[in-house]
Formats: sequence, structure tokens, C-alpha cells
Amino acid sequence: MKLARWMLVAVAVAVIGASLWAAESTPAQSLVKKIDSVSFTKEPLAKVFEKYAQLSGLAVECDWEALKAVGLTRETPVSFKAANLAFDRLLDATLVAVAPPKVEPLAWYMDERVIRVSTQTRVLLKDRLAPAPPAPAANPAKPEGDAKPEAAAPRPQPPRAAGREIAFDNTPLKPALEFVRDLANVNMHVNWKALETSGISPDTAVTVKAKDISPGRALDMVLDQLNATHDRLSSVYWLVDDGVVEVTTGEVLNRTTKVEVYDIADLLFVVPNFVGPAIDISTFGNNSNNNSTGGGMFGNNSNTSGGANGGGGNASATEGQDMVAARQKMRDDVVATVKETIGEDMWAPTGKGSIRIMGTKLVITQTQLGFKLLEKAFAK
Repeated sequence: MKLARWMLVAVAVAVIGASLWAAESTPAQSLVKKIDSVSFTKEPLAKVFEKYAQLSGLAVECDWEALKAVGLTRETPVSFKAANLAFDRLLDATLVAVAPPKVEPLAWYMDERVIRVSTQTRVLLKDRLAPAPPAPAANPAKPEGDAKPEAAAPRPQPPRAAGREIAFDNTPLKPALEFVRDLANVNMHVNWKALETSGISPDTAVTVKAKDISPGRALDMVLDQLNATHDRLSSVYWLVDDGVVEVTTGEVLNRTTKVEVYDIADLLFVVPNFVGPAIDISTFGNNSNNNSTGGGMFGNNSNTSGGANGGGGNASATEGQDMVAARQKMRDDVVATVKETIGEDMWAPTGKGSIRIMGTKLVITQTQLGFKLLEKAFAK
């Protein structure tokens, strides 16, 4: 009787422990979680990712604009089967299976507890073209000498909660921006004259509520609300110029150009197509190959083109040509992605921008507006 009771207690402890582990699992643990099997037959791609979110306990978000450029939409039918794989390997195999042939590969990355899916080029460029956040100023600007600051007019005070929390409820824009400025402890200059050309004044009301966000993200949310009905040039943006946060319109930012150079040597590296073990996963999607070779997980993937005596000169020459073509495609993809992200009309001959790859350097000449649009796109 006592033995049976102890067995019940042990089972209960094991179940509770497993539940606690699942509830507190880290993203790394979720990625290596073993998935027994999945099977989809003409399932919409968006539904596949929803299923993967349920299996992993992680949110899965797709850059549908980037996927559309390679021929994929939310409704693209997916037929795919796999078994006994860690979740990260399952995700890799799925992206390989659904990518249309002879287009840019798909890729994913972790953003806290969110898996973000996009094209390989966008994933590789996300940390390269999004500038690091500026360091806050030690102290806001103070008047020089004995001059006393002008007395500030009474203004509505948004609630000041502990931590990084904002709660603007029809708050005039000027005090809202000042609150974010104080929160970040930085100098800020607002070009009110430029904003007024877009119909925005210091009294324009904003309503934004958020918690545990950075001051930069808070500023984005305030300005995004202002920009809801504006085009690219009349919208309002912020950027850091010589330690000062400047708030102005796209029309002002689009007047002058600057040059930025990025080292993209590792982005242009192409892995040789060498012979290796083949994982036997049954797929029959857009990029399927059902010629299973058997032998469990590892099939027969030997290269017989060289014959028994190791001859393979023609194959080597072909592989060399393929490598050159692959490198050129990667270069073209990088340039095309940057151009599409900012907008084709922002580049010569219609715009002021130019872009080229010199060796392993990506050289971009663009207006401040163009670089801001690039930053916003790759900072997601």
C-alpha cells in the first residue's frame, strides 16, 4: 500500500515538474524540442506557421512582403511530411521545401521569443544596415552663464510610471515629445516649422499607451500615429545627428545625401556544393524531391560522376562556374533588397541614391530619408 502511494506521489511530482519546465522553457529549449511528426497536404503557408507556433510555444512572424517577392503568400499550399526532428531542424527543412526553385532561399532568426521568417538576404542584412542605438547624452543642454531659462508654460503631464511606460491620452504632441526626451535623457530638437507644413502642430493630440519599451520605440509609436495619413515625404521621422535627436519631415531629410560603406564579406561567401549525408525527409511541396534512397536517416548520396578512378574534371569545372554564378546572384540579391526596401524611386535616375558593391564593400549613397527608411525596415 505504501509502495503504491509513493509511486503515485512520484508520478505527480514528475508531471508537475514537466509542466513547470514547459511553462518556463527558454527559447533555446523550445528550439531543440523534439517533434514526433508533422504532415501537411496543401495546407496554407500561414496555417503551417500557426501550427509551428503551437508546437514550439514560440511566436512565428513572417515578413510577408519579402516572401511575396519570391512568389510566396499566406495562401501558398504546402505539402510536407517529417518525423522525429528537433524543432529548429524541422523549421529549416520546411523552409527548404516551400521555397520555389531557383529563387532566393528562405531563412529565420530568433528575436527574443519570436521566430521571424524572411528571405536569406534580409536576414543577413538585418544587423548590418540597422545602426546601433545612440548613447544617451550625459545631461540635457543647459543655458550658459547666469542666464535663467524661460519659465515653461503649464502643460498637461502624462502619467510617469516606474520603468519605461508611457500613457498618452489625447496629449498634445509637444509635451509628449518632451516626456520621451526626459525619459531618454537626451537633447532633442523639433523642426516645428517643417512639421507645420504637414499640418502637425505642438497641440496635435496623440494617444499612445505602452509598457517596458525603449524611448526610441516610444518615439516611433508617437510619430507612427502622426504619419497614418501622410505619404513618405510629409511623414515625420526622428534621427540622431551629432548627439541630438532631430525630429523633422521626410521632405527635409530628402534634401541632402551622404555615403555609408558596409563590409559584407561574409554575406558574399558561398558554401561549396560538397557531397554529404542526406536527411531523409519526405516532402512533396514546391521544392520537393521524393526519390528517397532508403537507409534510415542517412541515404546513399555518393557522387558517381567521377567514376571509380576519381575522374571529375568536368564536374569540378561546372561546380566552379556554379560558384561564380552563386556569388553574383548573392551580390544582385543584396543590391535588389536594399533598393526595394527604400523604394525604387529613391535611386538614380529618378532619385538621388546610388548603390554598388566594390570588392567586399557595399557602398550606398542616399538621402537621410533613404537611410531612415532603411533603418526602420531592418530594425524590425
